Amino acid sequence: MKQQTILILTLSLVLSMLSSCKDDKDTIAPEINIDRPLESAQFSALDSIPFRVEVSDDHAIKSVRLMLLDPDQVPVLTTLKAVPNSNPFIFEGKFPLDNVNLVSGKYTLQFQAFDGTNTTNEFQEIYISEIPREFQYLVVTYKPDAFTVNIDKMNSQNLFVNLYHLQSGYSCSEVNSQNQQVYLAGVSTQPFVAYNLNWSNLVWHVNGSQSPSGKWFYAVKFLDPYIYLSNYDGVLRGYNASGTVQFSTAPMESYVSNAFAATPKYIVANYNSFVGGQKSRLCSLFKQSGSLWIMQLHELNIIDLFPISGEKLLVVANEGNKGVIYSYDAETGKLQLLANASNTTFYDASQQDAENYAISGTNSLFWFRMSGRFLTEFGTGIANAKVCCDQTGLDLYAASGNKISRYNLKTGAFLDQYQISYPIEDIHLVYNK
Repeated sequence: MKQQTILILTLSLVLSMLSSCKDDKDTIAPEINIDRPLESAQFSALDSIPFRVEVSDDHAIKSVRLMLLDPDQVPVLTTLKAVPNSNPFIFEGKFPLDNVNLVSGKYTLQFQAFDGTNTTNEFQEIYISEIPREFQYLVVTYKPDAFTVNIDKMNSQNLFVNLYHLQSGYSCSEVNSQNQQVYLAGVSTQPFVAYNLNWSNLVWHVNGSQSPSGKWFYAVKFLDPYIYLSNYDGVLRGYNASGTVQFSTAPMESYVSNAFAATPKYIVANYNSFVGGQKSRLCSLFKQSGSLWIMQLHELNIIDLFPISGEKLLVVANEGNKGVIYSYDAETGKLQLLANASNTTFYDASQQDAENYAISGTNSLFWFRMSGRFLTEFGTGIANAKVCCDQTGLDLYAASGNKISRYNLKTGAFLDQYQISYPIEDIHLVYNK
């Protein structure tokens, strides 16, 4: 009887302990009360958002954090974190909107609290206005000697200051204002380098290889969000701002791409052959896979490609001894002649917007207007210039020899001229975003 009593008491104690453990299980999530910002508060990119929330719980609070979700509810910017030292805990400070590329729209602040078992999320909608795109300065590439390529920027006193130099011949260059990077490719086995314009340092590079032509890298162009680079191996690759390949085509044997542009669905690339007698190829490549959709054979000497609207592009080219302008439909592969300049060949081209384009010829400049298909000549005496349009205004920069001339694109009026000591290979404009 005594043993039975002991057994009953032992079972009662175990059951009591189990019940106690069950009662101690944390089933209550932290509580978050948002004090600021207010619902629908308005801010601008590069502002700092003042915030204050009170977090409380029946157990110790392990962590709190603050995230910003974009209009697609994707986290952007750096998450703010804190380890509470009290309960309740006041989580406050300023959340920096430190990305100049934030676009206008409705965003969501996500406040999150965790007590080791339970997580609570509270959301507050705000509105962010993007900052306007602004021109900052001009960048030039040139060769001070046969074995060096320099990249210089023009400062506020219109003086050129060296940013970077590469011990190599020159192949191609480009600027990516969105990520504040400039790109430079050398010849032979020299690398393709990405240089940060703000921090004055190399960010990433791609090694070159030997090729019979003496060049491995042929053309480079920033097509948001990637930087596209064509190689001697016939492959077109797209890199992100960290130098990781995000896009790649299959090799096109004996061909290399010299010009490319983007539409909503495609990367359109022109390929020229190393083999005589072969026609060039204008190819529409799917953005997602890099696979070929359609290919148009042609005998044009294409200078550059620019998006117009939808799946259509503008093609600036030479046909024999005359400059020509075509439209190209990336969906159907159809080329349509828009205008021609019978007294000159074209050398370079730049897009101001979908309506206005600057083109350089053998001894002058041209303004092409898409509506009406007007081709207006100006800047007589500017020979085979590298041209670049200010996409935030009306200015056109044209580099010929060692001089850079600035014009009003629509009136053709000469505005200013700058000079360096050596012939210029290319020019680029840097914006704040």
